[in-house]
Amino acid sequence: LAENREAWAPMLVVFNRLERAGRCVDELRELGLRAVTVSGFMDAAQREAAKGSLRNRSLDAVCVVNTFIEGTSIDELRTLVFADRRHSRVGIKQAIMRVSRLHESKKEANVVLPVGLHECLWDDFDVKALARSVLADDR
Repeated sequence: LAENREAWAPMLVVFNRLERAGRCVDELRELGLRAVTVSGFMDAAQREAAKGSLRNRSLDAVCVVNTFIEGTSIDELRTLVFADRRHSRVGIKQAIMRVSRLHESKKEANVVLPVGLHECLWDDFDVKALARSVLADDR
């Protein structure tokens, strides 16, 4: 993430557990990235502040747990990182939609997958099929 900061920020880094997200934020900060943890347990004002900071580029990365995956629009997002395995193909697709939105500040979106995504994506063919299904959605 640090090596690709210039091209990838602002980034959404998706975790399943709050403690792992917190450790990631600590490591990113040590590497010079501006990062925070946001979870579904935080109040709406804190979550909105983080979204605003991503939009105005005062944050490079937000490590999220149980939030920002569906029903959230942050068109400026350039990169989505699945830091933990995901267990739902629908959840993966919804998360990918967060970065696939058009915005004048980006030409492309990046999706970083862990080596073992989970049983919902068996092989390279499934990853390609998922990408095609995301791109086929109405925009």
